[in-house]
Amino acid sequence: FPYTTLFRSRGNFFSPAYKIISREEMQEKRHMAIRHQIYNGEQNKDISTSNLSKMLLMDPNHAGEKGRANNCILELGHYRDPFNIYILEGFAKNCSREDAVHHAYRLGEKWRNRTIWVETSAGQAWLKTLLELENTHRRKDGKWYFTEVKNFKDNRSENAKSDRIEDTEPYFRRGQIWIPQN
Repeated sequence: FPYTTLFRSRGNFFSPAYKIISREEMQEKRHMAIRHQIYNGEQNKDISTSNLSKMLLMDPNHAGEKGRANNCILELGHYRDPFNIYILEGFAKNCSREDAVHHAYRLGEKWRNRTIWVETSAGQAWLKTLLELENTHRRKDGKWYFTEVKNFKDNRSENAKSDRIEDTEPYFRRGQIWIPQN
């Protein structure tokens, strides 16, 4: 395969890709796994998703359905040896607050993640309150709930967004951010 067909372009960098292998395809195992594509001439071993440290991140739209931005939710997985970060699943849509929170719970339950990290600066402070209220109802009803709702570090500097984006550059440059192929 040509190099460009194996990797997706992200600006001047390329991200290696992987496939999620479902439980049904892995007859002898109970969990999903990550099957790596060949990267730099090597193929890493399959990794069970239960062996990843997972993190659910939510960056809500400021104004609900009326805003111009999307609600963004990412499920990330981290593996230590070799150090890699996997974008396991994502959701980005301009939708109601209730729909966005519904998708956060869907991803949390699917990936068995009990902690959610949220951005609650400025017009987004409603999110932590809504999640804590929903947790109370879900706990009472015996449904999946988050045990912790944590805040991102709040950076309100003039270049905060571009700084966060630039901070990821070394990980992309070293091929440590993996994106799903399926």
